[in-house]
Amino acid sequence: MRLVFATGASVLLAATSAMLGCGGPGQEYHPVPKGMVVKEQSHEHEHGPHGGHLVELGEEEYHAEVAFDPKTAKVTVYILDSTAKNAAPIDAKEITLKLTLDGKTAALALAAAPQSGDPQNKSSRFELADNAEVKSHVKDEEDLKGSVTATIAGKSFSGEIKHEHSH
Repeated sequence: MRLVFATGASVLLAATSAMLGCGGPGQEYHPVPKGMVVKEQSHEHEHGPHGGHLVELGEEEYHAEVAFDPKTAKVTVYILDSTAKNAAPIDAKEITLKLTLDGKTAALALAAAPQSGDPQNKSSRFELADNAEVKSHVKDEEDLKGSVTATIAGKSFSGEIKHEHSH
């Protein structure tokens, strides 16, 4: 009888743990009962397929993934589809990154750098390298504060670069 009770309690505890904690956007907060231990969940949705920060463009019509290489001070922005998983090549020759550097806003143009698989005259990757302002003020991705603006199919999309660390 104790074995059945212990097994039932374990299943109930596991089911309760799975339902509690941090949910996705739009889900309610559920307090964890005193004494219960819940593993911290990973939040892979905050980073894109290249490890950069995701920026919503439009009503999640597209996403921009902002990545920074601290060794070279190169900023790379990938244009992704609504799922933020797949490349979304666009016909723009450049996109704009507005960053707050040393208290001032700098508008930086990132040039198209097509990836293999991007159609001719389209790019899903844009890069900025050897920029003196970025080299002197940006040490890691957390220093990238501002916005990304891209024209996609004739429509301008802009999104804020956010670094949310709630966990």
